[in-house]
Amino acid sequence: MKAKADAKAATPHAPTTPSAQLVATAKLSLAQHAGTVKRADLLTLIDLGRPSPEERLWVLDTAHADRVVFQSRTSHATLSEDLKTRTATKCSNQVGSRMTAPGAYVTLGQPRAGKYGLSLAVDGLDKDVNDNARERAILFHTNQLPNGHVMGTTDGCFTVPVERAEEVLKLIAGGTFVYVSACGSPPNEATKL
Repeated sequence: MKAKADAKAATPHAPTTPSAQLVATAKLSLAQHAGTVKRADLLTLIDLGRPSPEERLWVLDTAHADRVVFQSRTSHATLSEDLKTRTATKCSNQVGSRMTAPGAYVTLGQPRAGKYGLSLAVDGLDKDVNDNARERAILFHTNQLPNGHVMGTTDGCFTVPVERAEEVLKLIAGGTFVYVSACGSPPNEATKL
């Protein structure tokens, strides 16, 4: 009986994919920010309009027909959450807002050790939408709290599973493009608090 349970646990789940609209919107944004992005071979998409229990972070290999090379769940910010839908419905660029900031980002440097394990800094590329990302210390980091529990929400950062953090953060490091969809609209129409 234990062997059956182990086999069932090892069965891979059906992959999710980002919507065609999200991919198209992200690629338009990438074209607008092409001069800031060092590596266009990868595109990270985060759809915070999907509920938090679902996989809603994807890394696409744009050199190979947008093949999904990584996917996982990810957190949104605590004060952005609609408790009924478990999605990010309120967004802000304000320092201290504890809200998600949508739009275009670029990864900075290489992963480093941080408060929540391995982390990777990002810079927001959309004026008045997410350009306070550095001042807000918005990062990709592991989803594990120091006490070992899995993090539900953040102050605006994006989480990845602790067991795959090194792999994915090294993959997207060094100037790749990240696009975050949240609050039900493109970044130029997002609510600015």
